[in-house]
Amino acid sequence: MAPITSTHSVDTSRRRIELPITGRAGNTIEPGSPRSAKDAPSGYRLLHLLDARGVPGIAKWVQLRPGC
Repeated sequence: MAPITSTHSVDTSRRRIELPITGRAGNTIEPGSPRSAKDAPSGYRLLHLLDARGVPGIAKWVQLRPGC
C-alpha cells in the first residue's frame, strides 16, 4: 500500500498487489517484485504479510526502486 494521497476523502492510489514468493528458507521469505512499474510506481509502500488464514502481521515500510 502506498502512503495516503486523498482528496475529499477519496484515496486514488490505494490498491492491493499480491507479490509472488520467490524464495523460502526457515522463517525467511523473499517476495518478488510487481510485474511492472505501472502496477506499483517507485516509492515507499507498506508491505503486509498474511498468514494461511489471511490474518496480517505487522506491516513494514519498503522502498520500490527501478532496477533493484
